[in-house]
Amino acid sequence: KQWYQRRVAITAGDDSEGMVKLLLVILEVFVPCTIVLVCMLLQMVHIKRSLQRPAQDHPQLASANYVNATVLMISLLFFLCNIPFVLNVLLTALGVYPDEGPAFPGVVYKYTLPLVNAALFPLIIILRKRTLAPRY
Repeated sequence: KQWYQRRVAITAGDDSEGMVKLLLVILEVFVPCTIVLVCMLLQMVHIKRSLQRPAQDHPQLASANYVNATVLMISLLFFLCNIPFVLNVLLTALGVYPDEGPAFPGVVYKYTLPLVNAALFPLIIILRKRTLAPRY
């Protein structure tokens, strides 16, 4: 009951320290995702605009689409590995999950999934790079 009452006070705005913690959680959660999303979109737009000719008759259109697909795959991997952590943090901050709850999901979300991201990122690059894929 005590953790629930404290979380309700945080979300209701009664506790200024709690609001600061909630703001820090939101920054921790949304800033990395926003940066990745903006960088992904900028990279894809820049690649398309660098062709400078109408897209239909440019000889490197297939290569640009291939690079854009790789950028999209890496960005999706980042989001898939961070969304469970984001949801866990937000639900805990909003009081849906107790602070004293089981630590196992938090460990998986906070440490294991980012390690999966770190392991699969180079694998995507190696498998998508035509010269590296046969070597590995």
